[in-house]
Amino acid sequence: VVLRAFNAYGPRQDPNAPYAGVIAKFCSAVAAGRGVEIYGDGDQTRDFLYAADAAEAMELAGERPVAGQVFNIGSGSATTVTEVARLLSEITANPVKAVRKEIRPGDVRHSRADISNAMDKLGFTPKTSLREGIERTLAYHQELAKKT
Repeated sequence: VVLRAFNAYGPRQDPNAPYAGVIAKFCSAVAAGRGVEIYGDGDQTRDFLYAADAAEAMELAGERPVAGQVFNIGSGSATTVTEVARLLSEITANPVKAVRKEIRPGDVRHSRADISNAMDKLGFTPKTSLREGIERTLAYHQELAKKT
């Protein structure tokens, strides 16, 4: 069984890793009182998947007779990078400063998982809303920031 997880994020994701996700980077920056770096216009979209939902999909795949099949695992929704920054502003009740950067070569413009096969054959439904997942991830990074 192959599970293709789209933009998984959550607490304990290293924001400094070479391919760290945007949510980890944004939450770490906000927790440290820095602006967030947005590459390009911020209208690029991603399908963000909370780590616990990804883990549940793995568990479901191990329980079902689906050997040899491939499943997209995500939220099934596309969210802009700018929307992530806006949600962080809402959650913190403070404007998040966006530092605009040149678009990086090779960055994907739009990404959204078609999770219908995973829903049908695995019974997978993501349970964590983007807001709730960002709140949990931000809380983790805020705790880390207190320790430094």
